[in-house]
Amino acid sequence: MILTDTSKETVWSLDEYNVFLEAAGNGDAVTVQRLLDRGMDPDTVGPRGWTALRKAAAANRGEVALELLKRGATVDAADYLGQTALMIACSHGHHDMVLLLLFYGADPERKNATGRTPLMLAAANGNARVVGALLDRLPPVDLSPCDRIGKSAVDIAIMNGQRRAAEMLQAAHAARSMRGTAVRLEEEPFFRRHPVRKCA
Repeated sequence: MILTDTSKETVWSLDEYNVFLEAAGNGDAVTVQRLLDRGMDPDTVGPRGWTALRKAAAANRGEVALELLKRGATVDAADYLGQTALMIACSHGHHDMVLLLLFYGADPERKNATGRTPLMLAAANGNARVVGALLDRLPPVDLSPCDRIGKSAVDIAIMNGQRRAAEMLQAAHAARSMRGTAVRLEEEPFFRRHPVRKCA
């Protein structure tokens, strides 16, 4: 079986793609870079719909994700369930990964197939730091949307026993008009360790 990158007219074997995907998940930035240098499309989709960026997001491999994004990986590419890299990072509580994806333009209000946003996914899993990142480091995130069963982010946090996340969401809703200046993503520890320049 082969995978074809039609944009570059390069044909890759399934083994080569698997090496690329496995390297992304394992944080092997050298192998990822080598395959990209040979022409591997950073958005290549494998048999189960995974891209290297979503694999890196799931495993919290920041250096690999950064390399992929610098090489043009589509930050909001979604699988058949509508899951983007940001949604995966929010579900897993990967704070630095969330910040990196936001820096590269990931949509914090996009919904997956069940109607859930990254904020809802973070709230469901009680990831308070990620909830805070979404609330404090972005233009105002709409707290009112509901998923397909009519539940908001606050409802989801309460349903899952995530008291801290629910309190943060309720406080943000109440104080939305009085919020201070957001923290710049470039000031976060990840970006101090890995300085990047966002392309125009």
